[in-house]
Amino acid sequence: MRFLHFFRLTISLVALAYCFDSLPIGWIYWLEDHFSNVHAIYETGHSSLITRGEIGIYIIAPVAVLIAFIAIPRFVWGVSALSWCLLLMRAWLLTNLYSCYWLRYLSAVTQIACYGQELSFALAPLIIGLLLRHRLVAEQLQGTQRHRGNAV
Repeated sequence: MRFLHFFRLTISLVALAYCFDSLPIGWIYWLEDHFSNVHAIYETGHSSLITRGEIGIYIIAPVAVLIAFIAIPRFVWGVSALSWCLLLMRAWLLTNLYSCYWLRYLSAVTQIACYGQELSFALAPLIIGLLLRHRLVAEQLQGTQRHRGNAV
């Protein structure tokens, strides 16, 4: 039972972190104006690919939390569905690599740092999604339903 609670907390925190990271630039400007004394310059650009990626994150993150809390303990397909949600979340996060292309006129260090940050940020859902595909993890998560059914 403790493993299931830890797992739910992890999924909730990952989904929340990605939602906060995908804040629209207008909201960031508003937060900067109201809560900071320092004025910052943000590079902006418009890309329908990145916009679709952000919308995808806003849709898939709450779906992943719902699956973690509702489908995992009740349905056999819950672990597989959550795994696919996290792998899809990674795909949506990789659309942010296009924003690194905008830095092509800056130094190579800046470009490498941008690509590295975006790739490492998209690595967490990949790792969790692939761990969910492992037989032992899936059995442990699905086993909580069997143990609860035997205890009642």
